[in-house]
Amino acid sequence: MFNSRFLLVFTISLALLSVVIISLDNEDSKLTFSYLPAQENVRLEQARQPHAEQLSQHQLSQYQLQESSTPPSFWSMESHIAYNNAELKQQKALHQRLLKKSQNQAEQLKQFIAENNALQEQLRKREQMIQEQNAHLEATRQQYQALQVELSEAQKMQKDEDLLMAQNKEMKFKIDSQPDIIKRPKHNEDSSPDKIQQKKETYNPLSGSVQFGYSYEQDNNVNRSLDGRLIVDYEIRDKYKIHNDLYFEFEDEDGKTKTSKQRWQLQGDYHLAPEDFIYSRSDMQHGRFSSYKREDVYAVGYGRKILHSDKHTLNAEFGPGYKIAQPNEGEDEITINEAIIRAYYFYSFVFSDALQFSAEGAVQTGRKSSTYNSVVKAQNRIYQELYLVFDLDYTYTTTVPEDTKNREVTSGLKLLYAF
Repeated sequence: MFNSRFLLVFTISLALLSVVIISLDNEDSKLTFSYLPAQENVRLEQARQPHAEQLSQHQLSQYQLQESSTPPSFWSMESHIAYNNAELKQQKALHQRLLKKSQNQAEQLKQFIAENNALQEQLRKREQMIQEQNAHLEATRQQYQALQVELSEAQKMQKDEDLLMAQNKEMKFKIDSQPDIIKRPKHNEDSSPDKIQQKKETYNPLSGSVQFGYSYEQDNNVNRSLDGRLIVDYEIRDKYKIHNDLYFEFEDEDGKTKTSKQRWQLQGDYHLAPEDFIYSRSDMQHGRFSSYKREDVYAVGYGRKILHSDKHTLNAEFGPGYKIAQPNEGEDEITINEAIIRAYYFYSFVFSDALQFSAEGAVQTGRKSSTYNSVVKAQNRIYQELYLVFDLDYTYTTTVPEDTKNREVTSGLKLLYAF
């Protein structure tokens, strides 16, 4: 009975003591316990005071609520304060890191904004530059089109001028170097531009020349010789040309015929270009006292004007042909009918307006016989269309009848009139 009462009184006393301690602690939060040392109370107060100043209002309310509902305990309060201090330090460090990171991001954002502004400025300048370049390109394109039009007109004018100059040079050269083919203008003719243009518009494609030579010699015998030549050309510039050359020669001694020779050359040229042409020609010779009574050559081929200037002219021809040669009566019968290859060249040089030189050569080669011919000519203008001509004609034939010579040489001075 006594023990039960003692336990009941002790329990009530202990409960009343706990209520008093809790009430004092809730009033000023500075409760000290009689059973704790004074130094521990001072240390606990110093640890709690800065912590209470740093806690937020929400944390203080939670802490007060926890203290009001939890019995006071020195060791649990110290641990809780230490834990809160550690957590506060971590949050402060985290806050500092976040603040520093935010500051870094703000700096980066400023840099990005500055770079973006710089890029936008560069883009604006580039767009302005592109617009200027497009405008310049358009202006250049218009200038290029205008230059193309001018160039086309200039080329057309240059082409017409070159063609006219080439025609004038060709005409002048033919007049100066081949007066026996082209008629020369009279010296007293008007050379004004109007007259020249009128002559060009009324150009006559027909031209030619006449050549005569006569010799008389009397000593023990009386020798007379007569030769003549007629050349007629019909030419359409840079299109086609027909060349006709008729030559004859007679010689007698004391009334007896010693030489009788005729030759007719006919050639047609068709121009593929101003310098290139194809040709077809026939060369027929008849002579009573030559190696062959009849000697005909027919040929076709290709020709080119290799050199053509005011002073020099060089033409060449090459092609296949066919040769027919019949000996005179009483000669050994050596008849030739065979295919041949013909090569020909013509060169002329103009020393001056009055003096010209020309040389030409031909090779006709076949299996049975070959013929080599060379002609050198010099002509000098005497008066207007009258010329004095010296020529030397050399011919060598590889196969001839017996008692006849392989070489034939003809030379002389002749008068030529161009019309």
